[in-house]
Amino acid sequence: MFRTKLLAACTALCLLAAPVYSAAPAFAQLAICAHAADSGTCGEQVTWRYDRSTATMYISGTGAMSDDWEDRKTNSFSDSLEKLVVESGVTSIGRYAFTGCEHLTTVILPEGLKTINDDAFSDCTSLSSVNIPDSVTSIGGYAFERCALSSVKISANVKTIGGAAFGMCPNLTSIDVAADNPYHDSVDGVLYSRLYKELSCYPGARKGPFTIPDGVKSIGLCAFRECEGLNAVTIPDSVTTIDSDAFAECKNLISVKGCGGLGTIEAGAFYGCTSLPDVVIPESVTRIEFAAFDRCSSMHSVTILNPTCYIAPAEDTFINSVFGFTGILYGYEGSSAQSYAEEFGRRFQALPEPGDGLRGDVNGDENADAVDAALVLSYAAAAGAGGTPTLYYAQDDAAEQNARLLADVNADGKIDATDAAHILTYASIAGATGEADWDEILGIKKGMTI
Repeated sequence: MFRTKLLAACTALCLLAAPVYSAAPAFAQLAICAHAADSGTCGEQVTWRYDRSTATMYISGTGAMSDDWEDRKTNSFSDSLEKLVVESGVTSIGRYAFTGCEHLTTVILPEGLKTINDDAFSDCTSLSSVNIPDSVTSIGGYAFERCALSSVKISANVKTIGGAAFGMCPNLTSIDVAADNPYHDSVDGVLYSRLYKELSCYPGARKGPFTIPDGVKSIGLCAFRECEGLNAVTIPDSVTTIDSDAFAECKNLISVKGCGGLGTIEAGAFYGCTSLPDVVIPESVTRIEFAAFDRCSSMHSVTILNPTCYIAPAEDTFINSVFGFTGILYGYEGSSAQSYAEEFGRRFQALPEPGDGLRGDVNGDENADAVDAALVLSYAAAAGAGGTPTLYYAQDDAAEQNARLLADVNADGKIDATDAAHILTYASIAGATGEADWDEILGIKKGMTI
């Protein structure tokens, strides 16, 4: 889940460059060493020069920087570089070229630059602004990861933006894409891919709840990762995939609503979401990958409604403590949830079979009526008073869990007066016409509630 920085090793090139036997004066040897340490090649026709007196590096020449810049591995400029000037003629910034340059505050990029490769400026934690030239067509994955950027502007010419290109930037408030860019879009400062209908990056400095627009099909790699100000998210039924690490380490995220069309929860999707409470994974989900809910310390139960859902066969798929998962895994008898629980020694409780209960029928009398609404209101009042409420008709833990699912008729993760009102509406229509349709009353599909 965690990406490892590329660390520059500090090697004394001066000692390697100096001959063992030499009659040259000491100052001449020092000059040779300085030259060897402060300049070199970084591409077939591209060179670099570092001015230590101003902590400035100049990249010059024609064509692309190398993705395997040997001098970068042996030079100590990472510890002191403050300013980078890339001169006209250079067409790409190499992969990992300036990763981990923690004192870098100024980057000047030329018109004519085409590509900023993967991790080019990742972990440049002092870099608070950068002007991406209009000539740039490709920005690699993690290119500006964990920089101090406050805003980003993307021109109409940028065709590809790799995953997490601006991920985990804690000061980022907006990403603005030119309106005539055919490949990417921004809505209220949030980055989307037009081609894949993907939410690509949510600015890391945003706070409060967020509703993903309808029509988005996937939530991209690290899209919300380390957005510690995010406390609630509503996901529309159009979303089918939550990609790897999408919400990883959103430590204040306490509510995820919707997900009625969700099919896949990829690896590490909710890794380290330490405030997530109990989770109900909807029937539409067919795949839960490795570490999807790893290190979710507030998660005391997981309910999986699809009896054939693939659950990655690993200890860390669900983890809430140093002892593994100490909560309860709910699912149907004979389900994949039960098989997973048995394989990894998790506590399992079987849910009543689908069809045994009617939505809103809290007391199990096969009707959703005023009695059920009263039970819901009583439950909500006890919860509001800080108690530990139960739906008292439930006879055991599994029945209680099922009763809660039936009571939360609008699937918003809360059992409250709104649910009671919906139950009364259902009862009124059923009483007047002889039948009522929950989907028509609610206008929604049941989805994930966290």
